[in-house]
Amino acid sequence: MTPDELRLRDEVLQVMYWLRGEGFGNETSPSQLSLFLSADAATLEPLLAIMQIDGLVESGSSGEGSYQLSDIGAEEGGRRFTEEFADAGLGAAGHGTCKPGCDCELHGHECCDHSHDHEAAH
Repeated sequence: MTPDELRLRDEVLQVMYWLRGEGFGNETSPSQLSLFLSADAATLEPLLAIMQIDGLVESGSSGEGSYQLSDIGAEEGGRRFTEEFADAGLGAAGHGTCKPGCDCELHGHECCDHSHDHEAAH
């Protein structure tokens, strides 16, 4: 991959992670991603196919051309998102890192200081 393709892959992971964390759904399409990135759907389609081969994304259940983060992709997306926005005051754990059923879901993520280990707690 070229440096530009690697940069775009990182951005795709971050956007998909952010969309999922904000509750906009787990699945997205290249055309939906293009709304958030400086790349069109025609550029994103082959990149997502490579990301699928690499195990970062999986085919979505809503049909041909939709993708969702794999477990590995979600982990990578979360790490990259946290690194990118660490200076924005989002905290060490980052956005959307709580597991389903965490008390944060009941009261909003602001209720939790994210200093405990969600992985160990759930």
